[in-house]
Amino acid sequence: MSTLDKETPGPIGTRILPAGVEWDAVRVPHAVALTVLDKLGSAPGAILVDPQEQALYFFVPPRATDEWELANVRLLGVATFVVVPPPERIAPPGPYWLAEPGRQPWPLADAEALHAVLAEHVASTSGTGTP
Repeated sequence: MSTLDKETPGPIGTRILPAGVEWDAVRVPHAVALTVLDKLGSAPGAILVDPQEQALYFFVPPRATDEWELANVRLLGVATFVVVPPPERIAPPGPYWLAEPGRQPWPLADAEALHAVLAEHVASTSGTGTP
């Protein structure tokens, strides 16, 4: 196992985990994420809130985002890392879960549904009609 595959302890009880192994992460600005959550419905998967960055992270299967190109959305896959709180942390300080995800493997979002909702949002806010 290389150092890019290992978890590392982080501050205030967090862990720094590699993306692109068990999941990829999709970082979405907080205001956009609220719209996304509303449209995704009852099964958005595990969702991480980062109050410092004012962003939410959705988790999808590895490599599911390889072809995505969306404005204001950061895709985290191989060779990137995410600071993850303990599964029971559902409030600040630091990053926390929107709802307790349980132990790994976490429930993942439907990547196609997430992409469709994000693309629709990008198109509606860009004024061009296309993402």
